[in-house]
Amino acid sequence: MAAKDDAGGVSAPEAAVAGDLHAAPREAGIGDASAAGVAGASASASPSEGGGVSAGQAGESKRPAGGVSRRGFVLGSAGGAAMLALGLVKFAPQTALVRPPGGQDADRLLGMCIRCGKCMEVCPNGVIAPAHIEDGVVGVRTPRLSFSRSKAQLGDLVGWCDHCDSAAGGNPRCAQVCPSGALDLPAGSTFDTMRLGCATINHDWCLAWRLKGCTICLNACPLGAISFDGNKRPVVDERLCNGCGACEQACVSLESTSIGQDENNKHMTARAITVQALER
Repeated sequence: MAAKDDAGGVSAPEAAVAGDLHAAPREAGIGDASAAGVAGASASASPSEGGGVSAGQAGESKRPAGGVSRRGFVLGSAGGAAMLALGLVKFAPQTALVRPPGGQDADRLLGMCIRCGKCMEVCPNGVIAPAHIEDGVVGVRTPRLSFSRSKAQLGDLVGWCDHCDSAAGGNPRCAQVCPSGALDLPAGSTFDTMRLGCATINHDWCLAWRLKGCTICLNACPLGAISFDGNKRPVVDERLCNGCGACEQACVSLESTSIGQDENNKHMTARAITVQALER
């Protein structure tokens, strides 16, 4: 072949282009990917040269920017199925999530929420966050309430739900902007009547229950739902608590300057007082 090229015959690249159809599978192989890329770049730079657009370029122009390829979709689906099968993630959350006002019917919210994120954008208190995959695959990106953000993360935001009393006259903005009706407030809903959840105390993690003299959650509760027993330990009155999260946001049990050093601290994964969703 080299001698034929020197004698002015057909070169190897020309033979590859002019070859019969039996050569096509080889030309489409991985080994020629770089050559195809160079040819495509040349054609796009000089559209008048070459006499037309190749089928590969036509297909490329039809693919939407940022779209997911069929291969990527298949691999992603297979990966998600494998994680479910191995128990690395759950299809549905093991425990109910605390939801924004109007989202307490979990089945309704999951069925109607379009995961647009508008409720998170407008929350004036910084407490609405997206559910993650560990919260259950079916609920990913649906809104949940998070009262555990630090002061540094919150800035000037209060970090608990007051039914938008201070920012919107008691009319929750999240429910106002929800386009699908997934957040549907009961008639006459107010801060005093809403029931987002109920605070619970982990006695092993609570500073007051460990006799370290803390009164922060008692002072933070706006409804008087927390009181002290005879040993100055906090107790939650479930009849008065509405799950606003003020106590959880104020709790300092995770701060290293407060908890000291003992065996309990090694197992702490959350604040000592947290809001849990109501059982339905």
